[in-house]
Amino acid sequence: MTFNLRAGLNRWEETTGNTYGAGFDPRNLGFDPALVSQFTRLQFPRFDLGIYQAAGADRLLNTTTNDTYKFFPGRS
Repeated sequence: MTFNLRAGLNRWEETTGNTYGAGFDPRNLGFDPALVSQFTRLQFPRFDLGIYQAAGADRLLNTTTNDTYKFFPGRS
């Protein structure tokens, strides 16, 4: 009797957002330090000015990976 074991890995990598203004400290624009201390990442804020083109990024850069493992035992 022979034991047969197969394994598989499936990885999905996804990057969303952008790096526009990444690392910019909003305190330089006069934002309250108490507010900025609550941010998880620093980035140039987005300003929407009515019908005019917005300034700044609307989403932070985010990279995620999702792994799925499968094992297939069997006998030969």
